[in-house]
Amino acid sequence: MSARPGGARFARLFDHSIVRPDATRTEVSRVLTVCLALALPVPAATSPSNRTFRDSVCHVSFEYPDDWAVETDSSPAAEACTYLVRPLAYDSLLLANDSVDVHTVFVQVIPQPPEVAAEDAGFEPRGRGWVILGRWGAETSGSPYRRGRLHGVTGIAAGGCYRVRGSYVGACDLPAALVGDEARSVAIRGGPRSEDVVSLIVDTIELED
Repeated sequence: MSARPGGARFARLFDHSIVRPDATRTEVSRVLTVCLALALPVPAATSPSNRTFRDSVCHVSFEYPDDWAVETDSSPAAEACTYLVRPLAYDSLLLANDSVDVHTVFVQVIPQPPEVAAEDAGFEPRGRGWVILGRWGAETSGSPYRRGRLHGVTGIAAGGCYRVRGSYVGACDLPAALVGDEARSVAIRGGPRSEDVVSLIVDTIELED
């Protein structure tokens, strides 16, 4: 039995006589080119444009994806200048993930430089580097961050995932960052599927005068 190129999909195409028995080499080449094009994956759509969030009271701005939203954290335990960044389709995504919030990013402006704000924000400067503190005493190494006058740390915290009603689901890797200048910091913690958004926020944060 002779082999046919490309597996079952190409076998079906050839079995249905797409190529005539008397076809010229050029015609065969054109047909094969079309078949290969059909088999190639379709390029992903370009990522949506970003929006800029700015709070003139807390003197902070950052970018976030066009299909996400920013709101002030109004929960009873929330501190001032704390924001929630989450997809516009948050409710449907929550339903699809068994009520586990894997997307929300928490952003908090702290009136202290990173080295001072670190302990309460779940970070620790150690030697010439940083450690990110997780649940149950877990520690992960952070990567030093510097952009202009901003400095701090980014990385992954060993955390836990919970349903919105509080039940524990399991261990999660949570993107985290602490970035600031000589007077203020921005602490960021995201869900396990928010790493790209956390990176975008970190790379566009501006602490305004």
